[in-house]
Amino acid sequence: MNIPLRKLRRIKRHVMTYEECAHVGIRHHNDNGFCSVVAMSVACDIAFSRARSIMAKMINRRNGKGTYPAQVHKLLDLMGYKCEYVSISSKTLKTAQRELANTKGAYYLYTRGHVSCVKDGVMQDWARNDLRPSNKRIESVYKITPTNEVIRY
Repeated sequence: MNIPLRKLRRIKRHVMTYEECAHVGIRHHNDNGFCSVVAMSVACDIAFSRARSIMAKMINRRNGKGTYPAQVHKLLDLMGYKCEYVSISSKTLKTAQRELANTKGAYYLYTRGHVSCVKDGVMQDWARNDLRPSNKRIESVYKITPTNEVIRY
């Protein structure tokens, strides 16, 4: 079942943090392993439940299962967002947070089997330096920017 493009690009703005997304995912959806859903929710400023629903319908994400980066990038493209590869000098999540601390916009940081999101210089993930610093090695970094096709209300 596919969602029409008009509904994918017309998005109600709902800003959420990692803590709020984790609470909704665990308590209301009985889900785990939802790092890609949290990243999409934070980067696109949509509700966790809406991001989870879109991923389930469009790329067949199952409860407790992950997604592939290529699927997520294609979905973001359909939603009207641009994903561009960015090169950073940091090798781990711990040092990347310091490097991206004063940036604007949203970044996806891919490690093996995990994706973290840095939004406006703050990491929105369990691996945040003040929660649980992680030395996971970064495989790739993408900047997520909305195009003029995204309609906010």
